Amino acid sequence: MKVIYEAGEDSPWDYRLHFVDRSNSFYRLKITDLTWHYYCDSLRGQGREPTEISSELTSVLKSRDVFLRIGLARGWKKFPERCYLQITGIYTLPDYLEGKTFVDLSPQK
Repeated sequence: MKVIYEAGEDSPWDYRLHFVDRSNSFYRLKITDLTWHYYCDSLRGQGREPTEISSELTSVLKSRDVFLRIGLARGWKKFPERCYLQITGIYTLPDYLEGKTFVDLSPQK
């Protein structure tokens, strides 16, 4: 399992997860979970580098029971005829958010 958090091509930041499932199939899926986005962005807002955040979150996920909610997205501008898998939720036991919620992490406007 490996977390990718880096500057994106089509958006400011790219959030992805590489993992192997129980049938030994490899995946590299985009993460669309806004809580995950806000959590990563809040760590970057504390002055941490994206590579450091990726490494730390990879370690966190490897050390916990992880449950992924995977959904199907429609095509987009670049490939309108395709659908693709995406991660719409990341849940861990114990909770990687340590009691925080989506609201606690949302950017202040």
